[in-house]
Amino acid sequence: MGITITVPTVGGDNGTWGTELNAILAAIVACDQFASRTSDSSNLTSATLADDGVLAVTLGVGTYMVEVMLLFTGSTTSADLKTAWAFTGTMTNQGAAGFGPSSAITSPLANNSVFDAAVGSTTASVTAARTYGVDATNISAALEKGRIVVTVGGTLKVQTANAAGAGNTVVKVGSYLWARQVA
Repeated sequence: MGITITVPTVGGDNGTWGTELNAILAAIVACDQFASRTSDSSNLTSATLADDGVLAVTLGVGTYMVEVMLLFTGSTTSADLKTAWAFTGTMTNQGAAGFGPSSAITSPLANNSVFDAAVGSTTASVTAARTYGVDATNISAALEKGRIVVTVGGTLKVQTANAAGAGNTVVKVGSYLWARQVA
């Protein structure tokens, strides 16, 4: 782990030792930020990206590895999921890639695989939109991973939309955003 921790004072009284230990534990706990959907999102019918409202975490200054797992369905094959990340602070040295069913799929279960033979869109920028496919029957899954360096703290949010603005797209229970501070 790349966080700075002050070691408790040897020989300190119990009050000092407990206070210092609590600060250490708080620093360790703060390394992981996690948000998860406990209910399905409302139907997405707009092609304009909007904050998910649930998948958001607050990040301080530091370097983070970020993982987003999205489970989603669409009412038609034109109801593909569009996603991006947004940040209210300032970040640099960002990079991310997304893996999931391509927007041209007819089944995310093709070839006995969770992912279609053509993997979903990839991009070097975490704020650029990526599009993943649905087939109107099965639940699709997309995994996005990236690295960001936060120079001014803020809130990292997952944004979602219906790629075509047609049909309904739903982000399902179990979708999550996880950020771990590594430096």
